[in-house]
Parts: sequence; C-alpha cells; structure tokens
Amino acid sequence: MWVERERIKSDLEKAHQGLMQLEHYTKQKDERMVYRLTHAYAGNGSSTKTQEQALQDAQAATRDVYAIKDHIEYEMLRLAMDGVIPPVSAGAAVPCVQRRLNPRLYNRVTPVVSFLLQYYKRPWFIPALVQGVQQCAAAMPVELVVNVDSPGEHAVWAGLAMNATYTASANFSVVPVFSANVHEARGYNRAAALARGRYIVILQDDEMAPGDCTAWLPNLVTIFERWPAMGVVGLRNPVIGPGPDFDNGARRFFTDPSTGVAMHWVYVTDFAPLAARRSALRAVGGIDEGMMEPGQCAIITDWELCKRMWTAGYQVSYMNVNRDGRQDRSGNPSGTHTPESEDKCWGAQMRRSQFTANQRWGEGHWEPAMQWVDHVRRLNLRHLKLIDKCPYVKAGCSL
Repeated sequence: MWVERERIKSDLEKAHQGLMQLEHYTKQKDERMVYRLTHAYAGNGSSTKTQEQALQDAQAATRDVYAIKDHIEYEMLRLAMDGVIPPVSAGAAVPCVQRRLNPRLYNRVTPVVSFLLQYYKRPWFIPALVQGVQQCAAAMPVELVVNVDSPGEHAVWAGLAMNATYTASANFSVVPVFSANVHEARGYNRAAALARGRYIVILQDDEMAPGDCTAWLPNLVTIFERWPAMGVVGLRNPVIGPGPDFDNGARRFFTDPSTGVAMHWVYVTDFAPLAARRSALRAVGGIDEGMMEPGQCAIITDWELCKRMWTAGYQVSYMNVNRDGRQDRSGNPSGTHTPESEDKCWGAQMRRSQFTANQRWGEGHWEPAMQWVDHVRRLNLRHLKLIDKCPYVKAGCSL
C-alpha cells in the first residue's frame, strides 16, 4: 500500500465517532428547535406553513449529517475489505499544481536529490517507479517530480502525491506536474524548474531507479561535493572517446583516492538515468527543446548537453550503478515505445537532432572535438587512480 492503512483507518474511525456524536447532538437540537419554533410561531400567530418550513429545514440539515456519516462508513468498509483508498477525482487533482506554491503542504525536510520522471501511459509500472525512488529516502531526503504527460492519469498521480504526504518518512514526497503531450525535453526541463534538490537524477518511465540506492546515491552526492565544477554524472553509458582507440565498454576504470568512490571523467554520456547539478543544468539552459518536434524523443540532446557543460566550464563524469532487472519487462504496449514512435525517434528525429548538433558544434556525430577527449584523459590520469586496464588503447595511461 502507498499509505499507512492503519493510520487512515484510525482517522476514519475518529471521524465516524465525531459524526455519531454530531448526529446525536443534531437530533436533540432539531427537536428543541422545532419545539421552540412551534411555540414561538403559535404565540405570534404565525401560519402552519411557516412552522412546516422550519421543520423541513431542520430535517434537511439532519439528513446532510446522516449522508456524511454513511459515506464515511462506506469508505471504512472498503478499506477493511480490500484496502482501497478513497479515490481522488480529476477535479481534486487541480490544486496539486498549486501545491508547489505553498511550502507548508510539502514535507518539512528539503530534499537533497530530486528524481525527475517524464511519464506517459505506463499505469502497470507506476508502483515500481515510485517504490524505486522511495527506497532512496533511507539514504537521504528525496523527492520524485513527475511530468504527467497523459491527462487520463492525473487522478492517479494526484492520489500518490497526497499519499506520500502521509507516509511515515518525511524524507520522501511525490510532486506531479500536469501537462499535455510535451514529451521528453520539455517535460524534463519543466520538472527541473520545480525541483527543490541540489542535485537531480533524470529517469525514464520504462526503468526504475538503480538498485541498492543506499550505496550509490551517497557516492553520487560525494562526487558532486568533491568536485564543485562537476555538472553531469552519467549513470548509463559513458563515452571517453570515439573508435577503437578508446575502451568504452568497461565501467570501472578509475577510483578517486580521496573518497574511495569509483568514477572517471568522460566526454559525453547517455540518458537515462543521468544525474546533474541542478544549478549547472539551469545555468547552461537545460535540455535543448529546439532540437526536436513537439511530442518527439530527446535523442542526441544528452550528448549535446554534455558538450555545453564542458564549454561552459563544467565537467562531465560517469559512475557505475546496478541497473540489472530494473527495466519494464512486462511486454505491455505503451504510448512511449511503439513501432511507429520508435521509427520516428531513431529515424527521422535522430537525423534531425544530429544535423542540428553537427551544425552547432562543427563536427560529425562520431568525430568529437579531440581536444576535449584529451582533456578528459588528463583529468583522469592526474586526479584518479587506475583500478582496471587502461581504457586509452593508443595514448596509454601515463602523462
């Protein structure tokens, strides 16, 4: 369950007891009021019609109390039978957009890390997505900021946001952002603008957050705090250089001797998961929304973002995390990955984004600026300790 059932049950029982008392009080008051009104109207010569109207008003108020009591009894029965939480209507979801403006409605603990999720039509995977982030609250305060791109599921995420408010841990909250088909780049930028954490982790809606969060999340924060210029930390696929002269297949080449964290600088890295310093992401303008058409995937924008980080004075690195078994293997069709959408993304959209990036940086997609590649190599050899085979096949691992 997303909430403490016992807590909800206790709250409902208290409300029920209060209404029982209110029912008894209202009934007594109605009888006294009718008695007084009847005698008062009789003394003033009032008509029988006026007396009947007063009686009807009093009885209507009593029926309202009974209706509320019956509704609470029904919800208590539902909770006892199958654990279903009272539903949240779409209309009730609207104030969730405004909750961001009222910090008192959020957990008192400010999150250190904000997980950003662009969500579109994967209802069967919602529990796994939320649980994957919620487990990280055991390591430090976190929040899940979700750009809900499918309007039909607003009520579900509004309910999750409310439920997270009542969980035992104050280290976790769900912040839904409701929008219409903006998809990846715009969705992530919107979520990043609302995020409260110093660092963000971009997720995809077909993969849970990496496993063993209490191990890798503190290491991620350590990297950002150890290296103030670190703008991006890749958590998926790193690229230290192009072609056979660079070994991009292995994941643990170096370790930081001052912290013991296995990591290394890279030229570019892939979405997602991908972590970033929120201030750095905002400083370089976020993900470039102009590289794709509305509703299309953000392919190529991850590498383009890394290049902007380097040229703006920030750095890009990689840390290995456990992603095994975290993907959605249900086989269910989704709005994100269908044959036609994959063709648009990996076909037309990739060509369009690649052309834009090549025009901007004056280089082919597989021919990155070698001065940056050499700069990455020197950073690794100057500051880190080699723990595996040298990834620089041609240049070697000596300065």
